[in-house]
Amino acid sequence: KKQAENKELLIKLKEKSGLVVQLNNKLKVTLSQLSRKKKEAESLETRLGEGRARAESQRRQLEASRAENLALGEQLKLSKDSEKAARERSRSLEEEIRDAKERARRKESLADEIQL
Repeated sequence: KKQAENKELLIKLKEKSGLVVQLNNKLKVTLSQLSRKKKEAESLETRLGEGRARAESQRRQLEASRAENLALGEQLKLSKDSEKAARERSRSLEEEIRDAKERARRKESLADEIQL
C-alpha cells in the first residue's frame, strides 16, 4: 500500500514538476518580452529626448531669426527715413539753387537796365 501511495505521489510530483517547468518556460518568455519592451521604451525615450532637443534648438534659432528680422526691419526703416530726409534736403537745395540763379538773373537784368 505504501508503494502505491509513493507511486501516486511520484506521479503527482512529476505532473507538478511538468507544470513548474511549463510555468518557468512561460516566465522566461515573459521576461524576454519585458526586456525587449523595456529596450524599445528606452529607445523611444532617447528619440523623444533628441526630438525635444531639436525642437528647442529650432525654437532658439527661430527666436534669433525673429530678433534679426526685427533689427533688419528697424535698419530698413531708418534707411528709408534717411533716404527720405536726403531727398527732401536735395529738393530743398535744388530750390535754393533755383532761387539763387533767379536772383542772379534778376540782378543781371537790373544791371543791364541800369547800364542802358
